[in-house]
Amino acid sequence: MPRPGKGEVLVRVEATSVNPIDVKRAKGNQVSAYIRTLSVCDGRSLPLRADALALGLVSLCDGVHRLFEAIDA
Repeated sequence: MPRPGKGEVLVRVEATSVNPIDVKRAKGNQVSAYIRTLSVCDGRSLPLRADALALGLVSLCDGVHRLFEAIDA
């Protein structure tokens, strides 16, 4: 077990959770950034804000994160 150094505190975490809304927001932000990147590469403006388009994509495409894993690799 690690020992705290001078001026530090050691905390044991027994349990934690993730808020599903935070996960959805993070995915939406990732999709939104990808949409903006595609728009720049394509040279065309977006018909709606990227975050509005991302909300539609997230709600339509379950598992869209796999696309980003492939692109980020």
